[in-house]
Formats: sequence, structure tokens, C-alpha cells
Amino acid sequence: MSLNVTQKLIQSHLAGGRMQSGGEIALRMDQTLTQDATGTMVMLEFEAMGIGRVRTELSAQYVDHNLLQTDYRNADDHLFLRSACRKFGVWYSRPGNGVSHPVHMERFGVPGKTLVGSDSHTTAAGGMDAITQLIESCISKKAKPIPQALAAEGLRLAVPAIAEAVENGASRPARERMAHAALLSGMALANSGLGFAHGVAPVLGTHCRVAHGLACALLLPTALRVNREIRRAELAGLSRLLYGESRSKSPDKAVDVLIGQLEGLCRRVGVPARLGAVGVKPEQIPAIARESLLSSSMKGNPRELAPDELARILEGLL
Repeated sequence: MSLNVTQKLIQSHLAGGRMQSGGEIALRMDQTLTQDATGTMVMLEFEAMGIGRVRTELSAQYVDHNLLQTDYRNADDHLFLRSACRKFGVWYSRPGNGVSHPVHMERFGVPGKTLVGSDSHTTAAGGMDAITQLIESCISKKAKPIPQALAAEGLRLAVPAIAEAVENGASRPARERMAHAALLSGMALANSGLGFAHGVAPVLGTHCRVAHGLACALLLPTALRVNREIRRAELAGLSRLLYGESRSKSPDKAVDVLIGQLEGLCRRVGVPARLGAVGVKPEQIPAIARESLLSSSMKGNPRELAPDELARILEGLL
């Protein structure tokens, strides 16, 4: 029987299992791609495991997320990554060299090769991060109609699926829906930008080593409350899309339902509700607030915030 392209790629890289629909398989990876928000954790794990050199045909580390903050932490991460790349035999792409995906495709992409990236989060935090991206790109001050439509479709897929994907890792339909939603979230944010949650999350990672997806998920309900007055109609529309809220209900009540349901979803998949639970300390808040307002994602937030106002909001989350 003839094979399609996907089947040929799987067959040529099959390391375990059988090529049968619904069966579990293991694939050999030719390349790996890590970026600075997750690569530090990967390199630390390599050290802990006592791995001498990478065993792939090619591995590349890109610095394209946390390029520059106002203190030494990002620069120290970059130095660590560069030294780790020398030690483990990994290509190092310095800050300013370009975004990982197009650069890797241009320099190292080879038809028929397999590639895996570093996973920065658990299914729960990663899935909630995708949901956060979809919502923030939908209400961003730079939002556009076509990305908003993509975001709405992504939310329709992801919100009903994430709990099942977390609670039953073998659920292929749930994981397929989450994967599709994650793809749509990337397309939406690339064209419309993000907002509050994604503005604060990278700074939490820098100062407090909070995983990016976890930070976004934790911040999502607060992001909605911060922007509800300016984006009442859009949020009410999402509530009706996701939870069937009647148009006879007031927009405010529809937004209340949306926030309450998403808070419940976060609880169900194990996302903490307080910053203190992920190690954030009161004395860190002023710097976190100040640096968050400098991020490119925060520039898409519908409501402009002053440093002291953002600091009060974050203090309220402790």
C-alpha cells in the first residue's frame, strides 16, 4: 500500500511501536530547537543528567524572547546558555540574531528531518497559555477581524477540551483540539498582539523563575478584570460563544460568567490563583510592575496602566 508524506516520515524515523492508528509510537529526532525562556531549564537538566554532548544531528539554542530587561538576570542567562552550548555541542544564536522559527528554517531546515522543541509547561499551563493568547489577541488594542475570527475558533476548540486533555492524557481528540487551538493562537497573536498577562508573565519568569505558561494562566482572570470596562462588548461576545449566555442578559453579567468560568477552569486544571503560591515576594512587585510596562506585549493591552496602579494590582494577587 502506498504511503502519504506523513506516513513516510514516521516510517523513516520509527524508534518504537507499530504504525497503527491509535497506537503509541516513539520517533527518532534529527534536530532540537530551544529558546531562552525554556532553554535554561533544558541545559540545567542536561547538566543534572550528566549528558556530555547532544546526540542529534543538529541542536540549536536561540535567544529571541527575553532579550533585555533592566537588570543583570537576562544577560546572565545568555552567558549561561552560550557556555552550555559550547559544552554540549549546540549551535548558539545570540540576542538580535532573529526569531528562532524563521532563522532555523532558513539556516537548518531540511525536508524529511524531524525536530522537537523544548516544552516550557505542563499540559495544563501550556493549554491555559494558549487560551490566554487567544483571548488577549481577541481584545488587544491592535486586534483585527480575521485574527479575531481565528481566536474565536481556537477558543471554541480549546475551552471544552483542556480539562479532558489534562485529566486524561491518552485522549487523542482532546489533544488534537488543543494542538489546533495552539496553532490558531500563534496566528492570532502574530497579527493582533497580546496584553496584560503576556506583558507581566516574562518578567515573573526573569525575577521569580515562574514558568511562562503558568504565569499567563494565573494572570488571565486579572487581565480580564483589568480590561472589562474597555472591552465589555468583546468579552460578553466571548461569553456567549463559549457558555451560551443569552443576549437578553446584560453584557456585565455575561462578562461575570466568562471570568467565573475561566477561574473555575484554572482551578480544575491546577493553576494557582495567587502570585505568592509561585514564589513571588512583596518586595519584588515594584520592579516587576516597572519592567512589565516596558514589554511589547503590554503595549497591546486595551487599558493603559501606570506603574503604581499595576503594582497595586499585582500586590492584590499576592
